[in-house]
Amino acid sequence: NVSPPAAPSPPHRTVRSAGIQGGSAMRRTDVVLLGARRNFSTAARDTLRLPVLRLPTVVFPGQPFSFSACRTPDERPSASLTASQADEVLNMYGGKLVAVADGRHVGVTMSIVGGKPSPSSPPTPKGVLHAVGRGRVLVQQMCGQTDCHQRLADWAVMQDDQLAAEEQQKLTQEANVAQQCLANAAGQIEMQPSVYEEELGLDVCNPRAHPYFQSYQKPPADAVLLSFWLGAHLPLTTSLRAHLLACQCPLKRMQDCVDVLRLLSETDSYRSSRFHSSWQEERCDKFEVVYDTAEVSILGCVHQSAYVGAPGSLSM
Repeated sequence: NVSPPAAPSPPHRTVRSAGIQGGSAMRRTDVVLLGARRNFSTAARDTLRLPVLRLPTVVFPGQPFSFSACRTPDERPSASLTASQADEVLNMYGGKLVAVADGRHVGVTMSIVGGKPSPSSPPTPKGVLHAVGRGRVLVQQMCGQTDCHQRLADWAVMQDDQLAAEEQQKLTQEANVAQQCLANAAGQIEMQPSVYEEELGLDVCNPRAHPYFQSYQKPPADAVLLSFWLGAHLPLTTSLRAHLLACQCPLKRMQDCVDVLRLLSETDSYRSSRFHSSWQEERCDKFEVVYDTAEVSILGCVHQSAYVGAPGSLSM
């Protein structure tokens, strides 16, 4: 369910990191972001009334996503539409809807797109639609249902906060560090878009069939777009992805992404970075890392844990 934001005490955020090759087993890493605070700007926003597509994960601006549009009415409505609902979105709402993770109140507008990446790309199965994430939106109120029984809501357009010149310079520096970490940690960290995680069951077609698949593989040069790209590709839990999507300070969002990169990579650039000493003093208590290694035994799965920062803050 999507509901307007409340103001409880800030929850702990969890992040699951990607597999890092260790010995003969693939280690899964859990990164935990300790209590982070969300602040939403109170500036006036434009409002959109659009249908809601509920997902088990977070989609970011610029991120490609494919979903089923041939669900039968008696199937669970998560991450899919019926044929009549798809026609309604295309004809009544200009091919736009809002993708939002279950239980969250910040999502992204999605535009349904057509076309084929290249003649050699795999075909799109019948009943599958391709979309791409656009701008972020914050739920204002639920508005019942459409004629085809899609949930409808009013959404306020979200914008990033304006940065001062000094903060903009820091953002550029952090983006450069992120690019360097990505280059040096290539092959060490498994980077894949959030919607392709196997356990989510969202693989309705070959990802290469999406018209935007190829263009989304390379990290963007723009610092703001890079922060969203990292949020989508780093191996994080849904809670941390939601935190990054909701964050309206591009500098803080980039700093969080860089911190995760540094925790997951053991690169020379990380050790020798001129930001390393200050990062240790100011940010090292924000995350903790848990390595889970699946091993065959009579007890099933044996977990090997290693924490970074303040351990035991969250039950995994």
